[in-house]
Amino acid sequence: MKTVRFNNKIAALKRLNEAGIKDEKDLQAADLEILLSIQNITVQELKILSDMKKSIKKNQLLKYLLEEEDMYGREDERDN
Repeated sequence: MKTVRFNNKIAALKRLNEAGIKDEKDLQAADLEILLSIQNITVQELKILSDMKKSIKKNQLLKYLLEEEDMYGREDERDN
Protein backbone atom coordinates (compact mmCIF):
# COMPACT_ATOMS: atom_id res chain seq x y z
CA MET A 1 0.00 0.00 0.00
CA LYS A 2 1.38 3.42 -0.91
CA THR A 3 2.24 5.71 2.00
CA VAL A 4 1.68 9.45 1.85
CA ARG A 5 4.90 10.90 3.21
CA PHE A 6 5.92 14.39 4.24
CA ASN A 7 7.75 14.90 0.94
CA ASN A 8 4.55 14.12 -1.01
CA LYS A 9 2.70 16.73 1.02
CA ILE A 10 5.41 19.32 0.41
CA ALA A 11 5.26 18.59 -3.33
CA ALA A 12 1.50 19.24 -3.24
CA LEU A 13 2.13 22.52 -1.40
CA LYS A 14 4.61 23.53 -4.10
CA ARG A 15 1.92 22.89 -6.73
CA LEU A 16 -0.40 25.23 -4.83
CA ASN A 17 2.25 27.92 -4.72
CA GLU A 18 2.89 27.59 -8.46
CA ALA A 19 -0.88 27.94 -9.05
CA GLY A 20 -1.04 31.15 -7.02
CA ILE A 21 -2.73 29.64 -3.96
CA LYS A 22 -0.79 31.32 -1.18
CA ASP A 23 -2.62 30.69 2.09
CA GLU A 24 -5.25 28.63 3.87
CA LYS A 25 -8.03 30.98 2.79
CA ASP A 26 -7.08 30.54 -0.88
CA LEU A 27 -6.96 26.75 -0.48
CA GLN A 28 -10.35 26.65 1.23
CA ALA A 29 -11.81 28.72 -1.62
CA ALA A 30 -10.29 26.45 -4.30
CA ASP A 31 -12.91 24.07 -5.58
CA LEU A 32 -12.24 20.90 -7.57
CA GLU A 33 -12.33 22.78 -10.87
CA ILE A 34 -9.56 25.12 -9.70
CA LEU A 35 -7.47 22.24 -8.34
CA LEU A 36 -7.88 20.24 -11.56
CA SER A 37 -6.64 23.23 -13.55
CA ILE A 38 -3.22 22.99 -11.85
CA GLN A 39 -0.80 21.79 -14.49
CA ASN A 40 0.22 18.10 -14.17
CA ILE A 41 -1.51 17.59 -10.81
CA THR A 42 -1.79 13.93 -9.83
CA VAL A 43 -4.64 12.07 -8.16
CA GLN A 44 -2.45 11.57 -5.09
CA GLU A 45 -1.82 15.33 -4.88
CA LEU A 46 -5.56 16.01 -5.18
CA LYS A 47 -6.20 13.65 -2.27
CA ILE A 48 -3.47 15.34 -0.23
CA LEU A 49 -4.97 18.77 -0.95
CA SER A 50 -8.44 17.52 -0.01
CA ASP A 51 -7.06 16.18 3.27
CA MET A 52 -5.25 19.48 3.87
CA LYS A 53 -8.52 21.37 3.43
CA LYS A 54 -10.18 19.11 6.02
CA SER A 55 -7.25 19.60 8.41
CA ILE A 56 -7.41 23.37 8.04
CA LYS A 57 -11.10 23.33 8.98
CA LYS A 58 -10.18 21.41 12.16
CA ASN A 59 -7.17 23.71 12.87
CA GLN A 60 -4.87 20.67 12.62
CA LEU A 61 -2.78 21.41 9.53
CA LEU A 62 0.59 20.92 11.24
CA LYS A 63 -0.54 17.59 12.69
CA TYR A 64 -1.65 16.45 9.22
CA LEU A 65 1.61 17.54 7.58
CA LEU A 66 3.73 15.64 10.06
CA GLU A 67 1.72 12.39 9.97
CA GLU A 68 2.52 9.60 7.57
CA GLU A 69 -0.53 7.67 6.45
CA ASP A 70 -1.53 5.15 3.87
CA MET A 71 -3.61 6.25 0.88
CA TYR A 72 -6.79 5.33 2.77
CA GLY A 73 -6.14 7.80 5.57
CA ARG A 74 -4.88 5.48 8.28
CA GLU A 75 -1.84 6.70 10.16
CA ASP A 76 1.39 4.81 9.75
CA GLU A 77 2.05 2.97 13.00
CA ARG A 78 5.83 3.32 12.81
CA ASP A 79 7.48 5.47 15.46
CA ASN A 80 9.06 8.45 13.74
